[in-house]
Amino acid sequence: MQNRPTLEWFNLRESRVDSTAPASPDAIRCVEVVERLTDYLDDALDPADTARTRRHLDWCAGCQNYFGQFTLTMRIVSDLPAEPLPAEVDAYLRAVYRDGGHKSA
Repeated sequence: MQNRPTLEWFNLRESRVDSTAPASPDAIRCVEVVERLTDYLDDALDPADTARTRRHLDWCAGCQNYFGQFTLTMRIVSDLPAEPLPAEVDAYLRAVYRDGGHKSA
């Protein structure tokens, strides 16, 4: 098993939001960071949204902690062994795909 950052490493017990956030007309709120975090990690945001998200993460302790939790969870889950689908689930999903998504249960 590879070495992973611990929850303490991410300081997840500290979750207050920094109230000294810089006021900016293009600043984004915490909820917006949460909504776009996957796209941010996948480099799927446009450059302006990437920059706004990064700036928010630079000063917001709450979002830094959420980011740490999210990325740690992704690393842990990605190390889990893949489980094969049961044959009946595989057959059902293939039928749904083949029928254009219009198959009733």
